[in-house]
Amino acid sequence: MIDKHDAYDEVLAILDQTAKLLGWEEQDYLRLKYPEREMKVSIPVEMDDGSLQIFEGYRVQHSNL
Repeated sequence: MIDKHDAYDEVLAILDQTAKLLGWEEQDYLRLKYPEREMKVSIPVEMDDGSLQIFEGYRVQHSNL
């Protein structure tokens, strides 16, 4: 199984390489690298068998421009 932090670091490295290849300005690259807003919710749901399951939801906004 892939560690979440390793996968995230790998994506950031790819983003960095891509930004350099495309000649992006640093300000544009940083808008993608650091999200403007993050939200995490946990929703408890009672299942048909009476058990309780917790479902997590995520929303990340990188730029509202």
